[in-house]
Amino acid sequence: YLPAYGMFAITASLQVAIAAAFVAGISHSAVSILLTSAAQERVADDVLGRVMGVISLVARGAHASGLLLISPLFAIIAPASMFAAAAVSIPLLGVAGAVVAQLLENRAGSRLN
Repeated sequence: YLPAYGMFAITASLQVAIAAAFVAGISHSAVSILLTSAAQERVADDVLGRVMGVISLVARGAHASGLLLISPLFAIIAPASMFAAAAVSIPLLGVAGAVVAQLLENRAGSRLN
């Protein structure tokens, strides 16, 4: 979402906003495909259904819940500032989540050895 939200933050043009929405849609679709493929490849078959359920729940429920929680901020903070903050915070949280997941995987691997 970084390019799309960055475009939303700096534009005053409808055409650029439409392009940003297109970029966000393409990136979300690509990430969904990659996440589903990774889950199917790395998760054991006996728990794959539960994992796919969590992925589906987060993809549908967390987006709606997040919008409900964040939308009041648009009344007091300029939309450009909100999109700029999202353009920075979303990738940072993604990297932090990947680091935590890697640390947990390393810790679990060291317990098995």
